[in-house]
Amino acid sequence: AELTTPSGGRFLAPFIVNPHSSRRQRIAVIANTIAWNAHNQWGGGSRLASFHPVPAGQPYELSFERPILDAPLFGGVSQSAGLTDRALRDFNQLARAEIWFTSTFDKLASLDPKYAFDVYSDLDFDQGIENLKDYAVVVLQGRPQYWTDRMRGNLEAYLAAGGHVVYSGSQGLMERVSVTPTGKLQFRKG
Repeated sequence: AELTTPSGGRFLAPFIVNPHSSRRQRIAVIANTIAWNAHNQWGGGSRLASFHPVPAGQPYELSFERPILDAPLFGGVSQSAGLTDRALRDFNQLARAEIWFTSTFDKLASLDPKYAFDVYSDLDFDQGIENLKDYAVVVLQGRPQYWTDRMRGNLEAYLAAGGHVVYSGSQGLMERVSVTPTGKLQFRKG
């Protein structure tokens, strides 16, 4: 969604809309909302830095109910921060990089329908995507750094059933996390 202000401000808010089961494509792209959340400093907490002390070895939880703060609190906020900012900064590797990726796929699909794709969040992948086996390929892109045991199990089952994976990301499947029954991201610090 594009959000604008009367003074000319512009911000793009990413949404992931799952496909209707009767109109699915052959390619499934997984968006890394867990990484977006883990590195989001909104409210004073992220995977890397927190204003809320947590004893070493204790679980640390982050809510998914936070807006994405693209400009890091600890690096200063730039005047043009957001998904529309073209300056190279660390925070561009998350949601913004994935939007660039899917925008490129959109252009390919407009030229050749075999590149049409569906997008799911990694939380969808955690819960299990219905008939995942029907996709010819699953694309992991951006920064799929944080994975749950269920995500890994779902990927292994998909591959065992003859599925294919295209990995065009960085720092993938590096850290085990979990999603609590109340829907919070949980990982260990320390």
